[in-house]
Amino acid sequence: MSQPISLTPFMNARERLVPDTSLKSAMFSLSSELGFCAKDDTSGTPMLRVVNSYDQSQDNVIPMKAEAAILAPHDPSIVILRVPTMLQALSLSTKANLGRHTFAQPVQIDFWTWLDNERIAIVCPEAVYVWTYATDNYVCLFQRDPTLLSNLGQGKITSVQLSPDNDWAVLQAVGLDQSTNSVQGNFQLYCFSKAVSKVLPGHAATLTSYREDDTHPVCTILSFAHKQPGAVEIDMNMIEAGPQKDANGNALSGFVKKQFKIPVNPAIAQQEFPMFMRSSQKYGFVYTVTKTGMLYVHDLGSASTIYQVQASQRGVFAVSGASQGELVIASADGNLMKLDISADMIVDYIMSRLGKAEAAFHLAMRANLRGADKLFSAQFENMFSQRNWREAALLVKKSPSDTLRNGQTLQRFCDAGDTIQMGEKPPVLIYLGTLLENEGTLQNEAESLELVKQFANQGKIQSIETYLNNKKLFECEGLGDVLLQNGLDKLAFRIYNQAQCHEKCILYLIQQNNLDGIVKYAERFPQYHPDYALIIQKGLGMGTGFSADGIERLKMFADSIIAKLDTTAQAADIVGIATSFKNFGYVKEGTFLLLEVCKRLDFSEMSGPYQTQILLMNLEANAPFAEALLAKNKLTSFDRVSVYQACEQAQLYQRAFEFADNDDECLRIAIQYGNQLQKPIFESAEWFAEYCRACGRFDINYYNNDTQSCVDALFNFQQALLDVCVNEVRVYAPHVAMAFSRLPVIATSTELISAAVEVFKAYHLDGTEALFSFLASIFPSSIDSSIHKMYLQCAIQLQGHDNDIIRVARESHYIAGEEAFQILTTTPNKSDSAVVTALLTICSRFKLSAVLAKFLCEATIKREKTAQFFVQNAAAIVEQYLVSFAPEESHIILQSLFDNGVLSSNDVGVLDGIFSIDFLSRVLANQQVRDRSDIGLVVEACMFNGKTIKIVRQMLEQRLMSGATDQITHTAFAKIMVETRANECEKYLVENPYYDHHQLCVFCIQNDKRRRDSFVQTMALKAAVVGAFNPMNPVEIRSQKCATFIIELAFGCSMYRELSTILLKRGSKVMWDMTMSGDFKPISAEFFTINNTRSLAQHREMFSQAVAGNSSVQVEKLEDNVVAACIASFVGIQDTDPKISKCLMLLLERIILTPGSVHMKNSALHNLLVIAAVKARELQKVSQFVKMTELVFDPDVVAQVCVQVARDQNLPQFYEDAFEIYRRFDKLTEGVKVLIKYMTIERAEKFAENINNPEVFVVLGVAQLETAQKNISEGQAVLACQFIGKAARAFIRARDGSQYRILIQTVFKFAEEYIQTYFNEVVGAFNNLIEFLRGARTVMFVQQKYAEHSEIDSALMYCYVKLDKYEELESFLQLCNAIGAGIVPNKGDIEKIGDRAFSEMRYMAAKMLFQKISMWSKLALTLLKLQDYQNAVDAARRADEVPIWRQVNAACLLANQIQLAKTAGLYLIVLPDELPLISKFYQENVRIVELIELLESGIEHPQAKAYTNKEQNLFTHLALLYAKFMWLVDQPGSLRLSRFLKSNSDKVSIPLCIQECRKNLLWNEVVYMYVLSNENDQAVSEMMKHPGSFDHKQLLQICGYVSQPDLLVQLTDFYIKFYPQNLVEFLKVSKNGYFQTEEIIDTKRKDFLSVDPLAVLRLVKEYAIERLARQYFELLIEDGLIEINNELVNIYIQQRDEKALVELIKKTTQFDTYATLDRLVDEKQTQALRRTAVPVYAALKRFDEGIEYAVKNRFYDEASACAAASEDGVKCEQLLKLICSKEFPDQQIRKEIFAVAVARCGDMARPDVILELAWRLNMMDFAMPYMIGQLRSMGERIKKLEERKVEVVVEAPKQEDGFGDFQQANTGDNWQGDGNW
Repeated sequence: MSQPISLTPFMNARERLVPDTSLKSAMFSLSSELGFCAKDDTSGTPMLRVVNSYDQSQDNVIPMKAEAAILAPHDPSIVILRVPTMLQALSLSTKANLGRHTFAQPVQIDFWTWLDNERIAIVCPEAVYVWTYATDNYVCLFQRDPTLLSNLGQGKITSVQLSPDNDWAVLQAVGLDQSTNSVQGNFQLYCFSKAVSKVLPGHAATLTSYREDDTHPVCTILSFAHKQPGAVEIDMNMIEAGPQKDANGNALSGFVKKQFKIPVNPAIAQQEFPMFMRSSQKYGFVYTVTKTGMLYVHDLGSASTIYQVQASQRGVFAVSGASQGELVIASADGNLMKLDISADMIVDYIMSRLGKAEAAFHLAMRANLRGADKLFSAQFENMFSQRNWREAALLVKKSPSDTLRNGQTLQRFCDAGDTIQMGEKPPVLIYLGTLLENEGTLQNEAESLELVKQFANQGKIQSIETYLNNKKLFECEGLGDVLLQNGLDKLAFRIYNQAQCHEKCILYLIQQNNLDGIVKYAERFPQYHPDYALIIQKGLGMGTGFSADGIERLKMFADSIIAKLDTTAQAADIVGIATSFKNFGYVKEGTFLLLEVCKRLDFSEMSGPYQTQILLMNLEANAPFAEALLAKNKLTSFDRVSVYQACEQAQLYQRAFEFADNDDECLRIAIQYGNQLQKPIFESAEWFAEYCRACGRFDINYYNNDTQSCVDALFNFQQALLDVCVNEVRVYAPHVAMAFSRLPVIATSTELISAAVEVFKAYHLDGTEALFSFLASIFPSSIDSSIHKMYLQCAIQLQGHDNDIIRVARESHYIAGEEAFQILTTTPNKSDSAVVTALLTICSRFKLSAVLAKFLCEATIKREKTAQFFVQNAAAIVEQYLVSFAPEESHIILQSLFDNGVLSSNDVGVLDGIFSIDFLSRVLANQQVRDRSDIGLVVEACMFNGKTIKIVRQMLEQRLMSGATDQITHTAFAKIMVETRANECEKYLVENPYYDHHQLCVFCIQNDKRRRDSFVQTMALKAAVVGAFNPMNPVEIRSQKCATFIIELAFGCSMYRELSTILLKRGSKVMWDMTMSGDFKPISAEFFTINNTRSLAQHREMFSQAVAGNSSVQVEKLEDNVVAACIASFVGIQDTDPKISKCLMLLLERIILTPGSVHMKNSALHNLLVIAAVKARELQKVSQFVKMTELVFDPDVVAQVCVQVARDQNLPQFYEDAFEIYRRFDKLTEGVKVLIKYMTIERAEKFAENINNPEVFVVLGVAQLETAQKNISEGQAVLACQFIGKAARAFIRARDGSQYRILIQTVFKFAEEYIQTYFNEVVGAFNNLIEFLRGARTVMFVQQKYAEHSEIDSALMYCYVKLDKYEELESFLQLCNAIGAGIVPNKGDIEKIGDRAFSEMRYMAAKMLFQKISMWSKLALTLLKLQDYQNAVDAARRADEVPIWRQVNAACLLANQIQLAKTAGLYLIVLPDELPLISKFYQENVRIVELIELLESGIEHPQAKAYTNKEQNLFTHLALLYAKFMWLVDQPGSLRLSRFLKSNSDKVSIPLCIQECRKNLLWNEVVYMYVLSNENDQAVSEMMKHPGSFDHKQLLQICGYVSQPDLLVQLTDFYIKFYPQNLVEFLKVSKNGYFQTEEIIDTKRKDFLSVDPLAVLRLVKEYAIERLARQYFELLIEDGLIEINNELVNIYIQQRDEKALVELIKKTTQFDTYATLDRLVDEKQTQALRRTAVPVYAALKRFDEGIEYAVKNRFYDEASACAAASEDGVKCEQLLKLICSKEFPDQQIRKEIFAVAVARCGDMARPDVILELAWRLNMMDFAMPYMIGQLRSMGERIKKLEERKVEVVVEAPKQEDGFGDFQQANTGDNWQGDGNW
């Protein structure tokens, strides 16, 4: 805070909707600044408004039935309610009951208030009670004094307070004094410890605890104020309640009673009186608030007025304490104000501003506040100078903080000991004793050390222990060191323990051989991490100090230690412990410890360091054991680089190869040691292959998916191994082959496999088992066909791989059949039988039978040597193939043989001799071939010529003779009979039931020759008929294919009459449908056009005519099912062609009207007859049939057909026929529809009037509506209005409401189109609609059609809205949810109608609708349109929706309703997504000031601080606005943004703010934000770029934290150019590493970067300002920089500053001493500078020259100093002799010079020489001081020698447990002080 004391408003109750009537004490409760509650009865119903000061969203308004309510001071969500019979605590946030107390009977409560966060004081007429709501503890505090209100009329209680020690209570009351007609007051003071009570006059009173200083006890002060009637001042009294006195009656507290007056303005004196009083225990202040709103702050110690202010012009009615502050005040104008006091500024304020130094002094001492340091220092100096040690010590003790109590003060008391008399008590003991008085303690190390040193010198060891036990000393490491120096080891250990000097404690325990104690000690200090490795190493180094099992105990101790260490963070410590054992030769123990750690870590990666150490230790000491460990595969996470090197040294070459981390090392190991051992270093090829696969270096991922790099590395590696030859044998070849086969990069690439094969070939390894083993490993998992081919080819070439050849043929799924065939028939082989088996297997698998036959035929003809085996065994191969491998391929083999020349001509060729008829017949006769071959396909293949037919006919005849009944055989034989035109063919076809009829039919038409043969056609038709129909049921189709073939054959051969006869006789509906179908799909489509050129439609037409004219069948006598099948097929296609319909009509006339027909009364046929006539367009026939009474048909069906045909064919006569049909059958509604739709609506209206049927009117009304709609679309508004009216009347006459939707839609559309041009017509249409809707809603309600009812009511409301009939609308809205006889409630969708009214800008109607259903969000928007902004905000608050708040805010802002816009904006700006939108809107509308005020109010909202993203929060946005628009809203140079950034730096996004400030040239803020973000380099750069933003103090604070040394050099140059007056201070800060201000001196910081001194020297020389940098250079003297010191010497000589030069010489010799000496001895120099040459001589150890030079130039003092500096007695005696010699130049002052020289050098010269010289020259008086000193020193030495002879008996200390010294010191004894004090 910027003021030491201030009263600041922080909220206004009116803004939080609290009415003025609630701003009084009876209805308003204030407990803290966090919130308040107020009773609001303005609406007639009492409501409780609970207000959260910092979170408006937490405000609550709840119904209030209680008498009163009060909020908890610590939590505004907790409220206490009271009624006469009960108290209850509730949580408004959780709705939970927190406590309740029920009275036995109703009680009267005069006043209540909080005593603390849990207790409430309740004042009743008879007593004061306390209720703790959490525990429901209700107790009586004290009884009320009856005289409290005896003299006060209309009296009331205003306050209850308890003293901080809960021993005193004050009950305040005020009332009207009838005698003076003024407000007077009394208060009751009650003491709990004494149970006494007293009533005193006073308007206000308060209690507080007070302590004058540390030397006085705490007391309770009663402060009260009273104003006499008619007085113009207020009497203030401050007295001690129950004074504490000593035996003599003197007050112990030191507090003096105070009485004073506060003047009152005479103009308001009559109504003014003190109303509230509160106090501050921290500061000792009393706060008084008067009726008119004046606030007074008084100091208890001095009765001074600290502060007074007019809090409010309208008075104050409530006061409370504050959790963050001093006081909260509520005024009658609604303001809530908080009193704040700055602890850092108040003392200075009282002393400087008020001029009350004494009050400030006591306040600082009492409250331990800074600010009066100068007063304390002045008093201390005064007391100290008067040697008043005790008073000075008391002042130090009373002073705040470290004002006086510091090391400097302690040193002054120590130094004062040199000024006291013998036997006088040392001042430092007085000082320390005073500090220890009255339970005081020594608070720092220096004080404790000084006291212990004093006691140690006096031998008071017991006193030291007493002080330690009583916790009087500051326990620290230094104290322990002092005790240790005095031989108090255990006591020192105790201090080390308390001060947590761990290393020294551990050292003590090691010396005591107490290892367990070390663990216990470490457990006591979790933050301490001892170096156990060093501890164990020291223990191992003790050697014989252990017992026999010492090493085992030490191992177990180490294991227990390791178990407690963090194996991740403390791995180095654990390894160090194990290494300690190893270093002493205990490898087994060290291995055990590390293995235990690995076990606990499950040998995971986290155990890697331990595994590494285990292996390294054992590889060095026990290699077999290390190999055994590795063989268990437990150790897998070690450092492989370290381990492989160790393995190589241990001759474990395979392990070294395995763990090497690169290919070069692996190759080196394999090649070097392979040649050395004359064998592979690997145990097996499998191991090497697995290593290559698992190592990862031959994986493409290792090369970042660079396959080529991976392949190159792999092949280089493997070829290098293949280069190793031992006795001309490539020992690593099997290993390389196995590796190639296991590596994925090779196994998945055919190209690389081929490359690998080429590698083998290059090393002459082709045709070897190594290559085959490589391919054999690749083959099973490879899917590449080339691999399979290479493997097959390699297996064929090698001996003994028959199984592999056959395996490829049987199992390979990736080799192509043709390729395998080629390899098997062309590759030289070692096994013909295996190759044949594989070849036949391949042909069987891949269906290569034709290829095999062709190959054998061609090989036989060509007679090639490579195929000699196949030529010689061609027949055997074919026979083996057909019998054993593929009998089902017989027909393919035969076909291929025939195609390639076998039996292809009448001549007998070479092939005919091998594959003869007998051979082929014999093969086909084989049981396997006969059973598994397809006879039909074989027959088809043998239809090649006469020779080939003989092969199959002979076989078939044998099968038939053997009694075969299979279909295939019989079908095949039938084909042969047809082909050979056998005489018994027809009989066979008709009578044989075994052959496949359809297959035979297809065979008949397969080729052109057969399909044109009439004999074949006839046989085919007979076979098809036999096969199509079931002999048992002629109508049933048993073969669909045969049935299809019948139709196909009949159409293709123009056999229509035969087909119609078959169908009419059979009566198969399926056949009829197939024949008449338009999508009939024959087996052979081209067959239709072979014998004729007709299309399918033409075929069907010809067939229909054949059916209609087929006189060979009497259709009128046919059965019903036959007729139905026939007619159905015609009906299905009659729409496609009128000719079909006419044929159907003729057929039906024959069926129905032929005399004697059995179908005369079939009504279905009657319908079909009339419909067929209509579709045939026979007008006369139709009229005739309609009028025939003999025909009974369905009017709906026939009429619809008439209408359809009339419409489609434009034949109006059929409309009349349709109307006539409806009227004949009494179908009135359908008839009127025909009139409306196809004739005229006028004729329909006349028909409806004549009939007077409701249903007809409904149809007519619908038609009229449709006409109206048509008129609307055509622009005929008047006609549309007329038809709308007619339709409405038609519906009304019909009493039908079912068409309400159409009518409503029509009217709405009419209104939408013509509301502007035909307003009257539109109004008329709406009135007609209203009349209809009123009747329709009643109908719907009666019929319980609630959905329709709702729609009608909605439409009715809209009509009212549309016509602005607000009264009717209001009346209709009253019917919502109405109940009663004859009442039809309003069920309309009010919200929907409201939305529509809003969209049509009928806002008044929308308001009525939204208000009715409490739709607050939409009501708010409506009110905005009506410019009712206040109510719009209220509605938005109830809606509480973000979009609504956004629109309300925008509308209010544009309407200049700033306060309302702000209210809405506060709800939005705390939302991250809404903040940028609000800001953009305000800025676009140039509302910058309003936007900033809005955001400033919003940052106080608690939700604004609950952000997740600094870039989008409220604070960052406000900062950006400040930066962007500060020029607009504030004065130039405003610090508004700076102050905001300083107070909210942790909440804003620094980068965004920097960016915006840069845009607006706010360089000061840019620099400040760079500093905040620790970008010190940038901050310094900005200061230098923009000198206007330069801040010297700020730069001093950050200059050391820049990261670039060059920047500091630039900054130095900047200072020289622009701010040379501050250069030295900058350089000092840079050198010292801290920044010193008036308030604080920072300690040296380690990371503080200093400017380069040499660079500074260069710059100051460049600008010739060396002297200006003198002070900085002096700081660098001890740094030993020769250049700097030389420059200093030059400056000193130029300035003739001999003192500074001497000091320089004393501090260092790091300068050019010889050059300096030459300049100083120059006679041109001043005497003072020449005198300084003597110390230079001394510094150069040239003492003789220095003494000679000094004496020669009469520099006697310097000569003595030079001689003393030599520390050589000879030189000192020479100087004395020179002084006493005759050559001495100054004989007159010889004695004085001699005395000085003796004082300087006397300790080094011999006493006898000095006395002799003095005696000779009569200078004994001048040597006498020296003699006295020598005698005294001699006496002290003799005394010490005598004291050494005295024997001192010291009792040995009792031996205790080694860990016992850990226990805390006993603090039970009280310190009694030192007897001498």
